[in-house]
Amino acid sequence: MPTSRLTDALAMRLDALKQENRFKGAESVIRGIVPAHDGKGPRCLLEGEGETAFLRMNSNSYLGMSFQAAVIAAEEEAARGLGTGPGAVRFISGTWSPHVRLERRLAAFHGRDAAMLFSSAYATVMGILPPLITGNTAVISDELNHNCIINAIALARPGGKHIYRHLDMDDLARCLEQAAKASVRAIVVTDGIFSMRGDHAPLDRIMALARKFDSAFPENVVVAVDDSHGVGAFGPTGRGTEEFTQSAPADLLVATLGKAFGVNGGYVVAGETIIRYLRETSPFYIYSNPITPAEAAAAGAAVDTLDCPQGVALLDRLRAMAAHFRAGLAKLGFETLPGEHPIVPLMLRDTARTSDMVARLRRHGDECGKLRHRAEFLRDNGAEARKAERRQRTVAGAHVKLAEFVRRERVRDAAQDREFVRTLRELRQVLGNLHAVHIRRDGLELAAVRLRRVGLQIKRVHVARPAAEADEDCGLRLSLPLLHRRVCGVREKMLQAEAETEAGDGSDADEVAPGDAVAADVVAHGMGGFV
Repeated sequence: MPTSRLTDALAMRLDALKQENRFKGAESVIRGIVPAHDGKGPRCLLEGEGETAFLRMNSNSYLGMSFQAAVIAAEEEAARGLGTGPGAVRFISGTWSPHVRLERRLAAFHGRDAAMLFSSAYATVMGILPPLITGNTAVISDELNHNCIINAIALARPGGKHIYRHLDMDDLARCLEQAAKASVRAIVVTDGIFSMRGDHAPLDRIMALARKFDSAFPENVVVAVDDSHGVGAFGPTGRGTEEFTQSAPADLLVATLGKAFGVNGGYVVAGETIIRYLRETSPFYIYSNPITPAEAAAAGAAVDTLDCPQGVALLDRLRAMAAHFRAGLAKLGFETLPGEHPIVPLMLRDTARTSDMVARLRRHGDECGKLRHRAEFLRDNGAEARKAERRQRTVAGAHVKLAEFVRRERVRDAAQDREFVRTLRELRQVLGNLHAVHIRRDGLELAAVRLRRVGLQIKRVHVARPAAEADEDCGLRLSLPLLHRRVCGVREKMLQAEAETEAGDGSDADEVAPGDAVAADVVAHGMGGFV
């Protein structure tokens, strides 16, 4: 059957991805490894690059476990004795002794009752959230959570969905309070380490809030954490964000065997009853083959290596190298984000410049070999910057007006969205009558940089309007509550505006006309919209 119309549509979509700078293109293919020698670590050889050795700076194999002799030996021995594949799903005949040993080892490593293996951490999140989410469940998620969490929530179709601003515990508390009015169960879900930024969730505070609101839900507040980038790379002994923040154990902790542990697969640790329930109900576990017995054996050896003095030494070296790299970037004048995780985002904030740097690093190396940086890190912090771009529009033009806000990605229903657009259109008409504005910086780096590119900064907006437009105050004031709930967190200070102006509070403003004036705080939360 011909598919010409489909292929034409797909080709157009691919072209659009290129124009949006979201096209990944050809993949680099590693054809070999140059072993560590002369004080240098391993290098990789790429197809099409001859014998040039590359320093692989875009890997998430944080500890180099895949090259540890004990890990390789464990996999080889298991493959010789048990074969190369599991041969069936777990509940039929695909459970092998290395699977069972690894699950017990992981449960002990994390101080939990039980563990459960999946084919990947992505499959783990997709496999555990839908079975636990009902029509009476409210899901509460950090706005910058990983794609697997977003898709798992979409698959589950919860009775209520709340998105709290990134790492904003006050907003999380607000979401819990709101969810308690209509839901019998709440699931708070977050990344441990946010993979494109390297920052971490304050799990100690999240767990404290969950316990505070637990009694408001007949079936509890459950906390689920995907710490795939934390376990094995974060905390004094590599137990992840829980260890670093000294939090109480999360109710469900997801992690991967394919990053710091250097093998393949994902897993969840939790209470024994929860794990038994998931084994009976999770389709990603029931209907999919597990990792191979040899992979399970290798992962067990990797956990043993981490959980000993050798593992502590590897972690110490990892932290030292990350700190050295951050300090070097700062010394060279580059922007990065503070943190202690080995993810070090290099912020260029310009797509063309990013592409040029990636190409230059690939072409021009030093005696240590050429560098391949993770392009997502260089492209305005990658996925998170693209989210920010979709959610931001700046004020532009000689005569200042309200640029359209891009609607938030997780607006729950179209009716609310239409109301939101109508309110913005109303506010745009009001601001179109204003003739002076000054915005100064509020410390939100991503917002401030983008605003500076159009000659503006952000903190307090001072706008002067013609005295004859007195009735316009009402329209602007009526718009603010919805903006507060939906986009900017604008604080209503309209009634105090004249008093602040008379007291000289507008001294920071440029070209603010005398007489009637309106002053309003504009506080951008996370990466929301901006006026």
